[in-house]
Amino acid sequence: MSPAQTMTGIRIFTVALTAVMLASIVIAMSTGDFGSEGSWLLDHPWGRMTLVDLYVGIAIFVAWVWIREPRRWTIVVWIPVFVVLGNAGTALYASIAAFTCDSPRAFLLGRRA
Repeated sequence: MSPAQTMTGIRIFTVALTAVMLASIVIAMSTGDFGSEGSWLLDHPWGRMTLVDLYVGIAIFVAWVWIREPRRWTIVVWIPVFVVLGNAGTALYASIAAFTCDSPRAFLLGRRA
């Protein structure tokens, strides 16, 4: 598979994941009550585990962004997006990164490639 074909696959994959995550957020916000349902998460071990899993994943993703981005202010701007939007934010970042690169190496390493 050529780098161009690989990047096309990465772009389709990241955009699809971004769409799924953002649609899920919109549906949850329009049908649920985070005030009461959010407290349920904190009251149950698996709810707390889910939050730990989310934030560990965000920390790992921030490490990837740290490696990719030469400008530290870019990282500072993205961290709140990741925390507020969770994996919708990480998928959005990955989608943008995929469209600004022309090879899998550049996608993974950014300008350090």
